[in-house]
Parts: sequence; C-alpha cells; structure tokens
Amino acid sequence: MLKQFVVGIVSLVWSASVGAETITVCAQGCAYSTVQSAIDGSTDGDVIEVLEGVYPFSSITIDDRSLTLRGQVDSVTGEPVSILDAQGFGSVVHCIGGQEAGIVLENLVFQNGSAAEGAGVRCTNSSPTIINCVFRDNVATGFVRGGGGFSCGPGCAPTLVDCLVTENDAVEDGGGVHCYGASHLTLSNCILSQNSASSDGGGGYASGGAELELNGCLITGNGLTTNDGGGLYCNDFSTLRLNDCVLTGNQASDDGGGLAGDTNSNIELTGCQVRDNIAPSGSGVHVQSGVHLLESVLCGNGSNLADQLSGSYVDLGGNCISVLCDECEPTECPADIDGTGLIDGADLTLLLAQWNCAGGTCSADIDGSGLVDGADLTIILASWGACDA
Repeated sequence: MLKQFVVGIVSLVWSASVGAETITVCAQGCAYSTVQSAIDGSTDGDVIEVLEGVYPFSSITIDDRSLTLRGQVDSVTGEPVSILDAQGFGSVVHCIGGQEAGIVLENLVFQNGSAAEGAGVRCTNSSPTIINCVFRDNVATGFVRGGGGFSCGPGCAPTLVDCLVTENDAVEDGGGVHCYGASHLTLSNCILSQNSASSDGGGGYASGGAELELNGCLITGNGLTTNDGGGLYCNDFSTLRLNDCVLTGNQASDDGGGLAGDTNSNIELTGCQVRDNIAPSGSGVHVQSGVHLLESVLCGNGSNLADQLSGSYVDLGGNCISVLCDECEPTECPADIDGTGLIDGADLTLLLAQWNCAGGTCSADIDGSGLVDGADLTIILASWGACDA
C-alpha cells in the first residue's frame, strides 16, 4: 500500500514537470501573438517568454495559476525591452487570486495603464514576485485608493525586486505604489522616482493596516503635486519599514517632503539617509505618532533641526540629525571625541565622564558597542596625538 502511494506521488510530480512548457509570444512566428492568449492557453508551471517589442492591448488578467511571464532585456544595459502597453484602458496587468500560486513577472515594462487603482499592476488576493521590471506613465484615477504604478489589497504579499517605478500619478494617494487592507508589500533594491499624487504619498502610500517594507531602495524626485509625504506616506494603523534606503530630492506642498505619517502610523528607519527634501513643515520627516531611528542620517532638509524631523522619535542609536550634512559624514578619527583634530586629555576626560554610558547617545562610545568601557579607552590610548599623524 505504501509502495503504491509513493509511486503515485512520484508519478504526479513527474507528470506536472513534464506538462510544464515554455511558450513564446511575438508579433509573428511564435506560438501566440498576444500575451493574454498565451496566458489563457497556459497551465501551471508554464513559462511564457515575451520577445522584444511593444504589445498594445486593453488589459491582461492572470488568474489563479502558477506561471512565469518573462520578457527580454537589452544585452548591454540589462533593461527590459518587452513592453506591455495598456493604451489608457485599464490596468496593464491584474493578478487575481492564487496567493500561493507562484506568479512571477520578470523583465517587463508596464506602461500607459489607467485604472481606479493599480494602473500598472494590480493585485487582488495575489502575491506575485516581480523582478527587473519598469512601471512608467501609469495613472490611478480612483478617489478611494491609488497606486499609479502598483497596488495591492487584503490577502496580498507581493515582492518587487530590482524594479523601477517612475513617472506614475494618482488622482488621490500613492502615485508610485499603494498597499492597503492588511497587505504586505516588500520592495528590495528598487527605485521610486518622479511619481506624484494629488493628495498624499507621491512615491508610495500605506493605509488600512498595511505593511510597506523597503530594503536598499532609492526614493527620489517624487511629490511634485503632493500634499503630504512627497516620498512616502503612512496612515491608518499601517507600518512603514525602511532599511538601508535613501530619500532625497522629494517634495510636498504641506508636510513631510521625504516622508510623513499620521497619528496611527508605525514608522521605522534603519540605516537610512533622508537628505535634501523640501516641504513647509518637516522637510525631511513629519510624523504625528513618532518614528524609530537606528543608524540613520537626517540632514540638508531645510535650515533648522525642525526641518529635518518634525515630531517625536525613539533614538535607537547611531543617528545624526543635522542641518549640515557634513556634520554627519563618518569621521576618520573616531577617538577625537571633541572634534579638535587632536586626541588628548580633553578626549580622555570626556570618555571618563561618560564611563558605563549605555545607548546610542554616548559620544564616547568609540567602537559603537553601545557601552563606554575599556575597549573605548584602549582606542583612545592607541590613537593618542594628532589625527593625521
């Protein structure tokens, strides 16, 4: 009985792998001439190869199935050259259902979508992985939700990797991306640039209990027509989590050129830089529920400290908040605590005065261990003298 069961499982897996095919799409000479017809003719596990070119259509729908939709790239730049163009009629791609189905979109350009939400790509109870794609020139026209480039709602946990989201707009919120309703959107090594929204969140917007996580991303030049959160905006019991990201050159007409959050938001910045953003209030960061900062730099956002950060924050250590970005540049002489260019008795006095100081606000914590102790004293003694000696 057990042997029959094992044989049956092996046969099932073998049949599934044998059944998977690679399907090609091109204007002439391929199995299909349209992307939608290739999707409709596919089965679980198939790979649909979209050859170089522009593919005009009204909209593409991927339902509850597992497949890879892959375009081609320029042999020199690696940029996608397979362009899906909705011509202003609906979302470019709509992924529906199949949260665990394993939809992969790779090496594609999504352009000229126009829909109430998710004009570039919209996810409904679906969690695709999107790799090396470009979302451009899409417009979200709805007044309830937005996401000119991308949107996802309840039951969604999509991931964008190495993607460019640029020059998208929203009539309401989230010009670049919008996640809402307990969804979890993750962006890794992506660029959000030149996106705008008529209300909030030019580059990105999280609402309704959603989580928006960005890792190693650049958020720049967003928010030309945006009220609050030119780069990013978080509200309505949502979480905005940024790791090793740079927010620069964003703007807002009211609050938070770099990013903004309302009274019910949770915002965390780790290893981030918020520089040279513009807004009347909190040019860098404007928060009503506070922000957790760890090893982050807020500088160059206006002419005073309030321009760098408007609102309360939790200092987890290693942060620099300054009008002048030069003051936040790493020093080549960390034992020079008082910044005189000379490691001497004055620095030793400062260290002894902070002995056993714990936390991220101790200037004498030279080795960054979180505690001023013998290790820091050893560094001072070993570095004694002029910094350039």
